[in-house]
Amino acid sequence: MHMQPDLFSTTSIFLTRQNGWNGMKFALALENVPDSREDGPHTVSTIGLPNGQGWVTDSRIIADELERLYPEPSLHLQSPCLVQVENAFFNLLSASSGFWLPELPSKVMKPEVAAEWLAHGESVIGMTMQEFKASRGGKSAWREAQPIIKDMTDLLEDNSDGPFFMGTTVSYADFIWASLLIFLEFLMGTACLEKLLELGGNAAKHHDLLGAVHPWM
Repeated sequence: MHMQPDLFSTTSIFLTRQNGWNGMKFALALENVPDSREDGPHTVSTIGLPNGQGWVTDSRIIADELERLYPEPSLHLQSPCLVQVENAFFNLLSASSGFWLPELPSKVMKPEVAAEWLAHGESVIGMTMQEFKASRGGKSAWREAQPIIKDMTDLLEDNSDGPFFMGTTVSYADFIWASLLIFLEFLMGTACLEKLLELGGNAAKHHDLLGAVHPWM
């Protein structure tokens, strides 16, 4: 399966969680898509199920469905580390938002979409994106991110026999964390991501994980 960082759904989730924002949705022209989310009817990622069984939206729900349809090799959705990684995903997304959120319009969106997105987004956060960057992208962001990165570094170091959170066994937790790092590098830049990873004391563990999941990403 070819996977890409989930830019639009990640942003939608972040803004909804932070601000109760329901104003901007990217509708999908698909039939038989269930209303599976509390914060909106349709999201990306989206997959079509085999044999005309319809569509499934939302990355986590997709993972559950893939595990049901294709139990081997397992995604290890019951792994104890998965909850930790999922929590760290959203915590780091919030802590680093001052760095990546202002970059979305210019790096991801077409100009006509970016203008509408900015109008909605800035009305929700109550400031311009440049003001948001100044207030959320400084030293306080690094302080907030440090314990999150440290926890994930420690979790990777707990299984020293391999590059994954479960040692030599790849799991859904690895894809969650790797996709976030790819997402942040794309929007923040390589130097900024490297500084972020160094906060955990062992950036090499994260690079090892990225290298190990590369065949699937």
